[in-house]
Amino acid sequence: MPDSGSVSGVVTLAGPVPKLQPRPVDKDHAACGTGAKPPLALVLGPERTLGNAVVVLRGVGAGKKFPPFTPVLDQKNCDYVPYLQVVPLGAKLAILNSDPVSHNVHASDASGASLFNLGTPLQGQRFEQAFAAPGPVKIKCDVHPWMFAWIWVAETPYAALTGKDGRFSLPEVPPGTYALSVWHELFGTKESSVTVPSKGTVTVNVALSLLDAGS
Repeated sequence: MPDSGSVSGVVTLAGPVPKLQPRPVDKDHAACGTGAKPPLALVLGPERTLGNAVVVLRGVGAGKKFPPFTPVLDQKNCDYVPYLQVVPLGAKLAILNSDPVSHNVHASDASGASLFNLGTPLQGQRFEQAFAAPGPVKIKCDVHPWMFAWIWVAETPYAALTGKDGRFSLPEVPPGTYALSVWHELFGTKESSVTVPSKGTVTVNVALSLLDAGS
């Protein structure tokens, strides 16, 4: 697409910083460790930049396609790895158990409705699962209640995760006006309009806060 542009920017946190509790480890200490695991939901940089936000450009028609890859969710050291990832709508997610203890993968949609609940009792076990609807999916282990993860099921390849520096980049965007949506598990969703110029880059910086959490 010779006339394509791009969208980039930084996501930051505004207002109070939530105080998150550590995650107590109360069983299977040989595999899971002792004490408590740190919370994973909030990734902040030194200038309140916000990691683990999902940025999606909506309304793009003909454009680039998802690159060929197999997304993976592992159960390792009694955590899900990675904690957050983007999975294309309809793609098969490979789910692994690298631990010598039994886990399960219980997935729920944004309304809390259960999508599936599959056990992985054996180390080295692997199965594949596809998602039929876009949006956030919460993963939890009913055996180890401190284990959580998130899947963002994307219906468009114009979706990205922010790093600890809060930055995102969406390249190869056809010129036009679109809706830019930013989602975070603690702060909800914020949308804005963005116009992408031909062969140019538009910068959109977004601040999320607890006031957005009900969105």
